[in-house]
Amino acid sequence: MATPDDVAADLDALVLAGGADVAPGSYGAEPLRPAWAGQPERDHYEISLLRAFIDAGRPVLGICRGHQLLNVAYGGTLYQDLATELEVQLEHRSQQRYHRNIHDVAVVPGSGLAALYPDQPTGTVISVHHQAIRDLAPDLEVEARCTTDDIIEAVRLSGSAVGSRRWAVGVQWHPEFEAIDPPATPTAGRRPPARRVHRCRRRQRHRQSRRRCCTSAPRRPDMTNPNATLLITNPATGEPLDEIACTTATELADAMDAARIAQAVWADTPVDERVAVLDRFRHLVAEQADELAAVLTSETGKPISQATGELGAVLGRIDFFTDKVADALAITQVGDDGATVEMIAREPLGVVANISAWNYPWFVGTNVFVPALLTGNAVLYKPSEYATLTGLAMGRLLADAGLPPGLFTVVVGGGDTGAALLELPVDSVAFTGSYPTGRRIAESVAARLIPVQLELGGKDPVYVTDDVDVAAAAESLAEGAFYNNGQSCCAVERLYVHADVFDEFVQRYVAEVEGFVLGDPTDPDTFLGPLARPQHASVLAAQVDQAVAAGAVVRIGGGVLERNGGVWFAPTVLTGVTDDMAVMRDESFGPIIGIATVQSDDEAVARMNDTSFGLTAGVFCADEDRAVPLLGRINAGSAYFNCCDRVSPRLPWSGRGNSGIGLTLSVEGIVAFTQPKAYHLRRPRAL
Repeated sequence: MATPDDVAADLDALVLAGGADVAPGSYGAEPLRPAWAGQPERDHYEISLLRAFIDAGRPVLGICRGHQLLNVAYGGTLYQDLATELEVQLEHRSQQRYHRNIHDVAVVPGSGLAALYPDQPTGTVISVHHQAIRDLAPDLEVEARCTTDDIIEAVRLSGSAVGSRRWAVGVQWHPEFEAIDPPATPTAGRRPPARRVHRCRRRQRHRQSRRRCCTSAPRRPDMTNPNATLLITNPATGEPLDEIACTTATELADAMDAARIAQAVWADTPVDERVAVLDRFRHLVAEQADELAAVLTSETGKPISQATGELGAVLGRIDFFTDKVADALAITQVGDDGATVEMIAREPLGVVANISAWNYPWFVGTNVFVPALLTGNAVLYKPSEYATLTGLAMGRLLADAGLPPGLFTVVVGGGDTGAALLELPVDSVAFTGSYPTGRRIAESVAARLIPVQLELGGKDPVYVTDDVDVAAAAESLAEGAFYNNGQSCCAVERLYVHADVFDEFVQRYVAEVEGFVLGDPTDPDTFLGPLARPQHASVLAAQVDQAVAAGAVVRIGGGVLERNGGVWFAPTVLTGVTDDMAVMRDESFGPIIGIATVQSDDEAVARMNDTSFGLTAGVFCADEDRAVPLLGRINAGSAYFNCCDRVSPRLPWSGRGNSGIGLTLSVEGIVAFTQPKAYHLRRPRAL
C-alpha cells in the first residue's frame, strides 16, 4: 500500500473537501454530543496525507472540513458546534440548501487573498458548517473572517505563497459552489484559488484513471451536480469497471412519488401474488448465479468461491421468507368473550429506505428488501458505492420477475446520496454499516418518529476453554476470523483462550492461517482477496502498530501487501494483547485478530462483556452444560457454542449496544416490516 509520502510524490496537489466532523479527540477534546464524535482514524490519515503534501512542496487546498483539519494538523482547536458554543448558527448553517446559505467575509489586509483581490475587501460566499476554528494553530495566518461574527473563514500556512508552486490554504466556504466574487481583472499572472483547485482535480482524476493509489475508491457524487457519476473500480487491479450516472435530487423525488403510488396498489395485492413475484426473482438469481458472482468478485474483491457461496446460500433465505410470509401476516384472534372479538392484523409500513452494505450485498440486501416487498412495502434501495453493480443487478432481476414499476428503485451514489434519500418522506429506514454512520442516520430521522432498523458493527469475542478439542477449535476459529478477509460484522475479532491450552492453541491457529491462500480473487483456490476499500489498510496498520508499540507480538502477518494495482493486508495474528489496545476494542473489519490468555471462565466472561458492541459471542468447549450458562451471561444478540460466524434465516439477527437496534431474519424479521392494527369488534345485540 502506498504511504502518504508516496501519494504526495505521485500527485501534483491535494484537495481535502468537506464532509464529516473532525473528531474532538483529534485536538484533545471530548465530544459535546455523540453525533460529533467524528472518525479519528480518518482524521489521522488525512492529517498524515496533508503534511506529506506540504513537506513535499505540493499545493494543498482545504475546503470546509479540510480547512478545519489544516488547523488541527498544526495544533489548533475547533468549536464543535457554533449554535451551542457561540449562538451564531444562522450565519453559517441554516436549514436551507447550499444555494441559500450565503454570508459575507472580510479579507484580511496584507494577506494572500488581499493580493489576489486588491480592490475587493469583502465578498459573498456559500458556507454550510457547524464546526469552525476556535484556537488558531501557531503556524497559520488568517486570510478572511465572517463580517458579522468574526469567525475565521480562511487561513494560510505561514511561509506559503498563494499562486506559487508551494502553498497551503484552507477556506471554510465552498468554492465549488460559489467563491469570492473575482475582480474584473485579477492580479496579473495569478489565478483565483477556486480555479486552481479545479485544475488540480482534473489532473488528479486523469492520473487516477491510469493508476489507483491507496486512497482510491468509488468517486462520490455531488447531489447538486445533475451530471455526477460514480466510478466503479476493481479493488484487485485498480482498473475501472464502469462509470454510472448518479441518482439526482429530481430523480429521487420522482422515485419517492412513484413508490408512494405503487405501494398503495401493492399493499392490496394478495400475498400469494406477491410471493409469486419474489419466487420468480429467486429462480432468476439461481439461473444467473455464476454471472452475478463474477460481478460481485469484480467490484468487491471477494474471492470467487465465496461469492458463489453467497449467491447459493441466499436462495435458502428467499425460500424462508416466501414460505413464512403468509402465516406471519395472518390475522390473529386473541380474544372472544361472546360479545367482543379482539384481533391483530398487520399492515405494511409504506415506503422503506434501505441503505445497504458492500461486504455481503446479497445477504444483507435480501434480508431487508425481500420481506419488505413480501409484506406490501415499496423500497428505495441504495446499495453501497462499493457494490453498485450488484445492486443494479438486483433491480434488473426484480423487474424481470414482474415486480410492478415504482416498488423497487435502485438509488446510485455515495454518502451524499444516502443523506438525500433520508430527507425524503419515507416511512422507515433500514441501514447496514458502521456504528458512527448508523448513529447519524438515527439522529437525522429521530424527529419524524419513524421505525429505524440498524445492523451495525461488532467486536465479536470467543472463549476457548481448557477442555476443548484444540485442533478443531483452531481450525473453525481461524476461518471464522478470516473468511471474507474478516470484512464481516460477525467475524471473530477477539479470542480469549484458557491458559492451560493457550500455547498449543496459538501454534495450531497460526498454522491454520499460514495455510490460507492469498491472491487473485478470480482463482477458485484463493481464500483471501484484496481489501474492498484500499483506504482501510491504514486503519488496520494503525491497530497493529499501536498494539506492537504497547507490547503485543505479531505471530504472523502484520502489514500491507501491494500487487497488481490492488491492496491486500497480510492475515495477522497478535498475542500479548491487552483489552485497552485498539485491536481488542475497536472494530477491525479486516484480516487481523488478537488472542489473549485467561485464567478462568469468570475472567473470560468479564473481558468478553467489556465492550460497547453486542452482536455475537461464542464459547468453544467440550461440555455444553458448562458453555450454555456462560453464553447466557454474555451481552450479545447471537450466542454460538462450538461454532462461529454463522447466520440462519430461522433465527433473528440483532445487535445490542453499538451493534444496532431492530432485527432481520426469522419470522420476527418479516413482521418487522409491518405495523400492527388492533381490532375491537363488538357484536350487535340481538333484537
